[in-house]
Amino acid sequence: MCTIAIEIRSVDGPDSTFILGEPDPGTGGNGPAAVRGVCLPWDANATISGFTITNGFTRTDGDSNCEQGGGGARIRRTCVITNCVIIGNHAYGRAGGLNLQSGVAADCQIINNEAEANTGGGVFVLKDGLLQDCTISGNTAHLWGGGICVEDTAHGAGGIVRRCKIINNTTETHGGAGAMLYNAGEIHDSLISGNNSGQHAGGVYFVDGGKIVNCTIVTNVAAANAGGVVIGSGTSAIINSIVLDNSSSDPNTPNWSKGPTGTSLYTCTLPFAMQGVGNIATNAYFVDASAGDFNLTTPSPCINAGDNAYAWFPVRHFRQTKFRKGSTDTKYALIIA
Repeated sequence: MCTIAIEIRSVDGPDSTFILGEPDPGTGGNGPAAVRGVCLPWDANATISGFTITNGFTRTDGDSNCEQGGGGARIRRTCVITNCVIIGNHAYGRAGGLNLQSGVAADCQIINNEAEANTGGGVFVLKDGLLQDCTISGNTAHLWGGGICVEDTAHGAGGIVRRCKIINNTTETHGGAGAMLYNAGEIHDSLISGNNSGQHAGGVYFVDGGKIVNCTIVTNVAAANAGGVVIGSGTSAIINSIVLDNSSSDPNTPNWSKGPTGTSLYTCTLPFAMQGVGNIATNAYFVDASAGDFNLTTPSPCINAGDNAYAWFPVRHFRQTKFRKGSTDTKYALIIA
C-alpha cells in the first residue's frame, strides 16, 4: 500500500518487474490472510507504472470493494495506474483484476483474472473512474461483467471506458460477459468481441442506465438471449455502433434485445433494425472477421451512416491531464462518418 504522493515506476517495465500478492495460507486462495497486489488509497495522489501484478487475492469478509475487491490492484481517487500487466489475480468480491474507484488506468493489459463470487472479472469501475487504452481479455466473473462492470448506485456520471479491447471474457451464471453497465457509465470507441455469457448478453448488459458510443460488438455468445446487447430500462443508450455476428440460444435475438425505454441511434444490426433514429439492418462487410479484422471494406453501408454529433468524448477533470486530452480517434467506431 502507498499512502503518499509519489510515482512508483519500474526501470525495465512489466516484462521483468513483478509485484506479487499472496493467497491465504489456510485456504490456498481468498481468505482472511490473503494479500492483494497493489492498493493506492483515497487522495494519495500516487502513480504506479511499469509492473506485472499477479497472484493477488482478497479477503472473503467485509465490504465487496474495500476488503473483497481488486485482487490485483485497488486504485482510488486521484491515483493512476499505467503500463501494467494485471494477470492471474483473484477476488471474492468486485474485480478479480482491477478495482478502480474514481482513479485512472491507462495502457494496461488486464488478463485472466477472476471475481469468484461477484462482478467484474477483469475490472470494476465505480463512480467516475477512467479506463483508457487497455486490453481486457480472458477474465471471468461469477455473476455480471466478465470483462468489465461499470457502476454508479447514485445515478451519477459513472465511470468511462475508452479505446479498449474487451475480448474473450466470461460470466458463469448471469450476463454481460464483455461488460455490464449498471445505472451509469459509458464505453466509447471500443471493440467488444468473443465474450461468452452464462445467461444473457454476451457483449453488453445495460441495467437502468449507461451508454455505448462508437463501438463494435461482434462474435459474442449468450446461453440465453441476446448474444450482443441487452438494452434495459431507464436511460440506457447505444449510439453509432455495430452489433453483428453474435449468437444466442434464442434464434429471435442473436444480436440484441431491447426494453421499452432504452435508446438506440445510428446503429447497425441484424436481423432487423433497432427502433430509433438512423438505425439500419445490414451486413457490415468487415475486412476479415474470422481473423479479427473488423475494419470495414469500401462497399459497407455502415460507412458514413453515423452521426458526427455523437463523435465526442466527455472531458472531466481527471488529475492526469495527459489521459483526458486527445482527438475523437474512433479506431473501433466503424460506423462514424
